[in-house]
Amino acid sequence: MRVIRAIYGCIESALAWYTLFTETLEGLGFTIKPYDRCVANKTINGHQCSISWHVDDCLASHQVLDDLALIMIKEFGDMEISRGKDHSFLGMEIELTDGVVKLSMKKQINKLITDFERVWLFRQ
Repeated sequence: MRVIRAIYGCIESALAWYTLFTETLEGLGFTIKPYDRCVANKTINGHQCSISWHVDDCLASHQVLDDLALIMIKEFGDMEISRGKDHSFLGMEIELTDGVVKLSMKKQINKLITDFERVWLFRQ
């Protein structure tokens, strides 16, 4: 019974967070995409600003990210912000070079292999 309650509570809190986050984005003029409910877009200064998220990890792209970051900090509190051409998001390494986006999950895959080996050796 405890497990069911804990899982139920997690589902409720996740839904509460999702509702708060999406309502905040919609209040800022973003449109949640119907094909992926964790992606929102807004046109700012003639350019599309896209935000994707998983729980509380967000990835946004646009020329006015400093303004967006200030709004998000005001709404949700202090957060870690990554700027530049190299980023990490949900286990993906993202590199921007000369207009090309390179995605890699080598670090994530290597971590999975190492963790699997550690568990496998422990069971031996």
